[in-house]
Amino acid sequence: MKSPTMDAFPSFPRIALLLGMRFLTAIAMLGTATAETGMKWHWKSQGGPENVRKQIDYSMNRAVATWNEWSEYDFSIGTVYGAGTPTADASYRGQIRFGRSRNYRTAMHESSHWMGTGTVPQWRSLMQNGRWTGTYANRLIKAHHGPGATMGGDRAHYWPYGANYDREGVNAPRMVGIIGAFRRDMNLPQGDRSIGIAPGTYRLRNRESVMTLTAASAGKDGGFHPGQQESLHANHQTEQWE
Repeated sequence: MKSPTMDAFPSFPRIALLLGMRFLTAIAMLGTATAETGMKWHWKSQGGPENVRKQIDYSMNRAVATWNEWSEYDFSIGTVYGAGTPTADASYRGQIRFGRSRNYRTAMHESSHWMGTGTVPQWRSLMQNGRWTGTYANRLIKAHHGPGATMGGDRAHYWPYGANYDREGVNAPRMVGIIGAFRRDMNLPQGDRSIGIAPGTYRLRNRESVMTLTAASAGKDGGFHPGQQESLHANHQTEQWE
């Protein structure tokens, strides 16, 4: 029987090349899968001057980065520019429309509406006489501000941490956490996927019970204090705000 020649066997360089190509393909596929998860945004239509689009690009990129830093939602927010829009507005899982207000604070404020605050029927059911009556948002505000704190608001907005005015700014971890708590109270799809830790001295939060443990109070009452957050399909409703 004829002995096999060396050509019958793949050379070492060829094997290395094949393995390397498969490895690179796997890495590329992993990168693609990773890029497709998390919060995203997209233009539904691109209009307006270039400088306006660039400002919206910057604000939405920064807002989405904030959401991805402090939560694990998997949504894509549609965005448009409306030259006749006085400030900006948004509808529940519909779109954000920027007008004269286009900064980062506005993007966070409107993305909150997009996520359901002030734009679903459950909001009006749970916001009564200027006070939120849901369990989880009130637990979280108490974790931040003490047992006497309550979450205030109206038919469309909430405070604190609603990023309602430029002078208020954006407290990113608390805002994303509060929105998650509202979503859990309202039983919205994807509920509360926030991952922030309440600021303070060694505060830890149990995601299921939404209770917080603080080292400062541990030993006195076990260290547990009410803290956070989950969520029904609703008709699109639009609210406008500065």
